[in-house]
Amino acid sequence: MELLQNFKWITFEKKVVHLYLMILPFTSAFSITQIITIPLIILSVINFAFLIRFVFFNVKIIIYKIDLLLIIFWLIVSFALLINSSAFISLKPYNHYVAYTFVVFFNYIILKNIFINYFSIYDLQDMCKSVGWGVLICSIFGILEFILKTFLFVNVDLYIPRAEIAEYDPTILASFIRIRSLVEESGHLAYYLELLAPIGIYGFRHNKRLCVTLTITSVLCFLLTFSSGGYGIVLILLFIYFMKNIFKFISNNYYIVINIRKIIIFFVSISLLIFVAIYVGSLIYDIFYTIFFEKAFNSGSANDRNFRLEEGLKAFEQSKVLQQIVGNGPAAYDTLKLWSQGMVVLYLTFLLEIGLAGSIVFIIFILISLKYAFKIKDNLLKLIFVCAHICALIHFLFIANYYYPWLWVMLALNFFVYVKQNKIYQ
Repeated sequence: MELLQNFKWITFEKKVVHLYLMILPFTSAFSITQIITIPLIILSVINFAFLIRFVFFNVKIIIYKIDLLLIIFWLIVSFALLINSSAFISLKPYNHYVAYTFVVFFNYIILKNIFINYFSIYDLQDMCKSVGWGVLICSIFGILEFILKTFLFVNVDLYIPRAEIAEYDPTILASFIRIRSLVEESGHLAYYLELLAPIGIYGFRHNKRLCVTLTITSVLCFLLTFSSGGYGIVLILLFIYFMKNIFKFISNNYYIVINIRKIIIFFVSISLLIFVAIYVGSLIYDIFYTIFFEKAFNSGSANDRNFRLEEGLKAFEQSKVLQQIVGNGPAAYDTLKLWSQGMVVLYLTFLLEIGLAGSIVFIIFILISLKYAFKIKDNLLKLIFVCAHICALIHFLFIANYYYPWLWVMLALNFFVYVKQNKIYQ
């Protein structure tokens, strides 16, 4: 009887986990408050059910070596909260401390244990497929949002309840709308797609129709974010991949056979592309110029980002030595009475809130996770998770939302694959 109940719990939790992986993009749309979102509610159910099994069915929570780094990270947050509590002017630092705690223990350590306890490596396909369905729903919604807002002048935000930034109308070239789909902002949407779209495509790889559909819709959705940070990250990854293949080709070939016909075709193709770019591609040029130069360096959002960056760096320089080492505590912008209500760079947020010590521990944690990604045996999965780590590290220069579940799900899946493929866990 006890075995049957245990099996029912596991079956229930596995289904809820698949639901959670599917609704990951709903971090803004249909949320109750800015903090209480649909993914948070579902994750709370998963964690509560797991803790019941932990208490009544003797399920183990394993703390791996990499988890110790994250626990040290949390202890630094706790220490920063403690030593700065006398300077707090509101309850925001305590609210943010709860967010840090939830992320460390429930969004990562327990979720990772759930993956390892309940799923085998043969379940990975279905787990990635659940992520893929979420990416597909998010991408289709984003494309529809672009069409409705840009061409039919229908403001879909009037019909989608959101707790934060309900009025959102960023335009590019005075006519195109930068979509945000189900998330809070377009740059955050690009971040979500960078981390999880390749995982979803991997899940659909045995279904050609779904795989092609997801690839096309997610790429189109990503392009419609017009995210300068997102575009730049993809270009960096493509350049790294291109150079890696060139070095590999050179190292594996003692001589190169020159094919005149292929060279002629190559130069003719390049010439045609240049011709099209000059005479037909003025709109494309305007879009890319706006994205990479106007929006990145000479726009309202860029000016706001630069102001926040300068104010944050100045506040860090003026902090006492102890605060520079362990930080001013969660929600430091509130304690320090900064005009900017939050930084837009995660590294600067951590410098102010948990100091150099917490920031270094976090970066080491991500780099060790990246090391595990390199040890994954499946080459395609290895490429997907390595690129996801690099995207996260670079995109933290443009966003500061450490509490989004996407990073932690990617890290938990990465460790799950590493553990199961190398058969370390038993």
